[in-house]
Amino acid sequence: MPPTTDSASIPIETLSISEVCNRLGITAHTARYYERIGLLHVGRSPSGRRVFDQRAVDRLDFLVRMRSSGMGISELTRYVDLVNQGESTTPERLQIMRDQRQRIIEQIRDLERALTATEYKIAVYGGAPDDTSHSPKGHHS
Repeated sequence: MPPTTDSASIPIETLSISEVCNRLGITAHTARYYERIGLLHVGRSPSGRRVFDQRAVDRLDFLVRMRSSGMGISELTRYVDLVNQGESTTPERLQIMRDQRQRIIEQIRDLERALTATEYKIAVYGGAPDDTSHSPKGHHS
């Protein structure tokens, strides 16, 4: 089977924990924690080192994205348990994802309101609301 592509669009067969963590922007501690609590299954090399195949990288990427969007460990655990139970749990998994989508939409709305308030204050202080000289997009510090 040819190598597939991970979340960073780089062909892989297996990666070390440090390679995966660098690509996903997480610590090795986080990856090991997810493995320890059963959310992630990682293979081992003959010497006992963790090796991440495409499936493990994709799972870890999903876990990281869900956590960063506010999904709790208990809900992630429930979701992974349902995945492991098979296709009969699809309706419940779908509902979990719909609920999470709604939470993300609400977070986006809250962030948009915060951005509006921030832009207002920038304008009050004499700056242009679209001034990006201090934002990451403007690449200035």
